[in-house]
Amino acid sequence: MKITGALDLSHLNFSLSFMRHGQALSNLEGLSDKVDAPLTEEGKLQASNVGGHYDLVILSPLRRCMETLLYSKITYENVLVSYDVREFAINPCDLLPGESGQDRPEDLQTRIAGLEKTLSTVGDHLRVLIISHAYFFNAWFMQDCCPAPEHATILRLN
Repeated sequence: MKITGALDLSHLNFSLSFMRHGQALSNLEGLSDKVDAPLTEEGKLQASNVGGHYDLVILSPLRRCMETLLYSKITYENVLVSYDVREFAINPCDLLPGESGQDRPEDLQTRIAGLEKTLSTVGDHLRVLIISHAYFFNAWFMQDCCPAPEHATILRLN
């Protein structure tokens, strides 16, 4: 599915897609206190219904994104685990084991700039997929517009 956002990506010379992770425990009411929340059984099923081949997958280091790729039928040439596409940390579910605290808005802006720098070097890759989070997607691509993308649905961005 192609989506139009507030961010113009028409200048990119490669195909860029985005996928939000499958449903995680943190997406269920009252369960956002589990650090680095895993996928639910529904999230695993959602991921298993997604496929495609990509030259590069850029992946959040949070478990729910890693598991989404693992349970999916997505194949790839290269994978880049990048802190630049991780979730805006406001709840324990957005933290990796051993981390504490919350992100500041400038932390997210720094990560967005890091992603844009990475994308500017992609050149050789024909198909790129980012597996990340709703808050990150809305801040980066939608420029703070909502709603959040559906779980485990690939969106073509350009």
